[in-house]
Amino acid sequence: MRIFLFWAVFAVFSFGVLGLENSAFAQSCPPWSLEQAKQEYLTLKKQLDIWNTDYRKNGYSAVSDATYDAFSRQLRFWKSCFPELKKLENEAKSPAPKGQVRHEVVHTGMHKAKDRQAVVSWLRSRSANDLWVQPKIDGVAVSLLYKNGKLAQAVSRGDGKFGEDWTVAVRRIVCVPQQIRADGAVLVQGELFWKHDGRREKSSSETSGREKVMGFLLAQDDTASPNIGFFAWELPNSSKGMLVRLETLEKLGFVSKKWTKKVRNIDEIASLRNFFYTEPMPFATDGIVVKQGKRPSGKEWTVGGKSWSLAWKYPPKQAASCVVGVVFSVGRTGRVTPIVEIEPVRISGREIRRVSLGSVAILRELDLGIGDQVLVELRGSAIPHIAQVWQVKGRKAVKIPQKEYDFWSCSRFESGCEQQFLARLTWLSKNGLDMHGVGEGTWKKLVQNGVVVNLLDWLRLNEASLSQVKIF
Repeated sequence: MRIFLFWAVFAVFSFGVLGLENSAFAQSCPPWSLEQAKQEYLTLKKQLDIWNTDYRKNGYSAVSDATYDAFSRQLRFWKSCFPELKKLENEAKSPAPKGQVRHEVVHTGMHKAKDRQAVVSWLRSRSANDLWVQPKIDGVAVSLLYKNGKLAQAVSRGDGKFGEDWTVAVRRIVCVPQQIRADGAVLVQGELFWKHDGRREKSSSETSGREKVMGFLLAQDDTASPNIGFFAWELPNSSKGMLVRLETLEKLGFVSKKWTKKVRNIDEIASLRNFFYTEPMPFATDGIVVKQGKRPSGKEWTVGGKSWSLAWKYPPKQAASCVVGVVFSVGRTGRVTPIVEIEPVRISGREIRRVSLGSVAILRELDLGIGDQVLVELRGSAIPHIAQVWQVKGRKAVKIPQKEYDFWSCSRFESGCEQQFLARLTWLSKNGLDMHGVGEGTWKKLVQNGVVVNLLDWLRLNEASLSQVKIF
């Protein structure tokens, strides 16, 4: 940390951004029979295993980590609703993928902290004098092996023990040192990432760029890439302390020390997490990694989650939910907007119950039905958006209004015209007549009492007619 006071001040404000992420929130269990619950569970479980296999074997999945995590949470939720599903845990499980090259030192993986309290619990058995935080970069994990100063091999994470040989492709990445000043064998573990210019994770709606990194790694050509960076996590075979390992990586030409900060307690950890979440970064991140500087030698590492480091992810920008209904809003110009009502979910501290689709065409394109599972995300950290639909058995079709609306329709109050007629009057009072204090509620009472039936009836409003209506 350059200036401890900066982080201390930053910590004062960090709770306001990330402090509400774990508020308790209840979602209703789906109204399924046990048989349907088993079918839906096995189908989603199989898809999750396919995505996981793609990621472990190729380093890239068809969906983002956020999407995978959201549907994984939904799967766990279903198990809490139907305890019998726990017996099906292994029925849809795909065999673990296995690469062709054995890692010199395994990629261990990490346990994930559920919330701040989980981090506090983890810290109880750690020394406050040897705690470090690194950004959890959303990229592609790789091992780099150097022999006598030259890059000899680059291997994908794979299943942790075996990975794919990416040496040829990695030699075309400008930011990866092809030669280092070191004798013998040097092993570096880290993350290949797509470079960003001032990316603010909290508000960014762009993809992490991991798919671009994988596209480059799998391409069969000689093109070099200046757009891919490399963040070195660790020197697995070094027995030195964290600071010495960081300085060694820096001398070898790797970026690591700049983004690795020493911390003393949960408040400093939380402030750094908030910093990486809200401030401009040159890479995409999905959380932080808290590390204990002293750790076992790489020869002792095993796959399955190392005890000396812990991942603390950001609040999810996505959540899975169930469609409980679809209503249609008609605006003054006749535009029909479907609004999807969902089981309430919390995303980035916000409660989401309704999602606007924008148009009937989008509703048809999504082929969304009542009862379907949907993946909801915030675009630009503000606007709820349905990113994916998971159709379920027994879903009900959405009834789309058959009446056609346009700019000239609904000039009077009649069946099917309630929304557009009121929208016209409301717009008129605010934008045309400058009638302060007269809004939709006022017009609705006038319409319901038969005082206003046609669009120009406001011209005949007088004290006598208004006295018949209790507006306030």
